[in-house]
Amino acid sequence: MTPAHVDPTPACPECLNPINPKAKRCGSCGVVLSLGKRRLLRIGTVLSAMLVVLPLWQLAVSSSDALKTSVAFEIEPLSCGPHSITLSFVNFENDRFLAWSDVRLVQLSDQDMDEKMVVPSGVAHHIAPLSVERLTFMRSQQEAEGAGADTCADGCDVVVSLTAQETDGRRKTQQAARCRWNPPAAN
Repeated sequence: MTPAHVDPTPACPECLNPINPKAKRCGSCGVVLSLGKRRLLRIGTVLSAMLVVLPLWQLAVSSSDALKTSVAFEIEPLSCGPHSITLSFVNFENDRFLAWSDVRLVQLSDQDMDEKMVVPSGVAHHIAPLSVERLTFMRSQQEAEGAGADTCADGCDVVVSLTAQETDGRRKTQQAARCRWNPPAAN
């Protein structure tokens, strides 16, 4: 289907009046159209239609990509401890690498926190499309001793948030995960 402003009927190369693509002679000026000229007219018609359709296709694809507002990932807790939290990071994007950037301990039991978790060296920050990575984040010794040992004597809920975005920096999103930490019993 072509837009109304594009005329798929080829024109005579001499008088520019519309002609039948299969015509051997122009009905207006009588110029003889050789087989080569007829093929050239057909190719020109196809190319002009493609020049109209291709930009419309690109616009439709870029518009649908812009409508995606959030990064498709999920985090699930695997283990919680006084000094570290291990998460499962699932990238549901089928064609985009995701980069995680910031992991924070946001709640310990009923206590709101904003503690940045430390990333062990050598851990990749990019998660491949349709893949699952196991990520372990550490609390500093001082932070772990400051809040945790006495607060969680009978166990507590730990909530961490992870921020991720596409590797080009677009579409930043944050997810949170909750897990239960039961400290070892004191002897």
